[in-house]
Amino acid sequence: MQPLDTDEFLMGTATTEALVQTSDAQTTLSSDTTREHRHVPALDGIRGMAAILVMVFHLARQEIAGTGPAAIGAVAQFGWAGVDLFFVLSGFLISGILLDSRDRPRFFRTFYRRRALRIFPLYFAFLALYIYVIVPVLPGAESDIVQRQKWLWTYLSNFDVARFGWYAGVGSHANNLWSLAIEEQFYLVFPLAVFFLPRRAIWVAAGSCVVGALVVRLYLAQAGYGTLVSYVLTFTRVDALGLGILVALMARQRQMLRQFVPTARAAIVAAILACGVVTFRNGRFSFDDWSTVLIAQPLLAFGFAGVLLLTVTDGGSERLRRLFESRILRFFGLYSYGLYMWHPLMGRVVRLAGLQQAKVEAALHSSTAAVLLVVTAKFLLAIAAALLSYYVIERPFLRLKDRKPTLAH
Repeated sequence: MQPLDTDEFLMGTATTEALVQTSDAQTTLSSDTTREHRHVPALDGIRGMAAILVMVFHLARQEIAGTGPAAIGAVAQFGWAGVDLFFVLSGFLISGILLDSRDRPRFFRTFYRRRALRIFPLYFAFLALYIYVIVPVLPGAESDIVQRQKWLWTYLSNFDVARFGWYAGVGSHANNLWSLAIEEQFYLVFPLAVFFLPRRAIWVAAGSCVVGALVVRLYLAQAGYGTLVSYVLTFTRVDALGLGILVALMARQRQMLRQFVPTARAAIVAAILACGVVTFRNGRFSFDDWSTVLIAQPLLAFGFAGVLLLTVTDGGSERLRRLFESRILRFFGLYSYGLYMWHPLMGRVVRLAGLQQAKVEAALHSSTAAVLLVVTAKFLLAIAAALLSYYVIERPFLRLKDRKPTLAH
């Protein structure tokens, strides 16, 4: 899950084009014709929702028996879908930036410079601190992550995981980095497509990503591969990115977003129904089940694209827009990068500190209260780590993003 700043996004209207520009948590619309500005924070809220979903999935697992913990675990199992929401949002925002800057000077240089300043400082700082400082001192320090670290440093960990499986032991706290590898690979390839292809061909390329991902999943299932390969490979996850690209392209066509509002609503309903059906059939909602991967996951991507479309379209859904404009979701959106990087490790720190569900249950005599207390502690520690890394590592580099590059840079 890569950080997204919503740097620039042009939304087509009947008479003007509106520029959506985000500086960290701030999202504004400005008309090229009138130069009027208004705050539109909903995209930050969507990013925050994606972060919360993933954190719930990793931090709210059921560890003790009881009706309350079982209910919490049942809800938490849907959290992995937050990555799909983030991929849709990423495809939408990044393609918007690229489409609107393709004719500007230093197209590649500007894009990669801004992405590098946003992504690399925290990512590489985390890897260095985690692999060389934290892993050696954690209990059970023997970990394959040290031998396999080259895949993490080169943003190829998703291919490494597909081939050799998840990182084990204390290295498991870096398993979430596979999605960042997919994002980085997307950043590397898609600018080339935008720069060299005509607009119509970009439509075709985005649609091919949506169809192609499902075809590859079907092939992997028929060939006897495990679902992990389908879950982490770039070729099987580009449908969500492609749908985000399609929504961005629609936003640059007069009235097209409004025309697809009924389709977006239908996609959301289909996604909910698909998730319900596969959960009832399998007794769980897991990417370890091929029925989930082949049926629910593709429809989830369409559903999230529908949510995005309804949120950014005038006349779409005011309820969704108000939801994503909430301060809580915008807060999580602002610090989503650090939250995503640090939360698995912070969950381990809470356990090492002795705050474990079984121990808390014995003290409180309530399984539900024990789970909620431990999960809250994990969330709070993850937020603290994200805040610290944002102001110490991320923010100094973010200030460099808007500096105009010179020949000396």
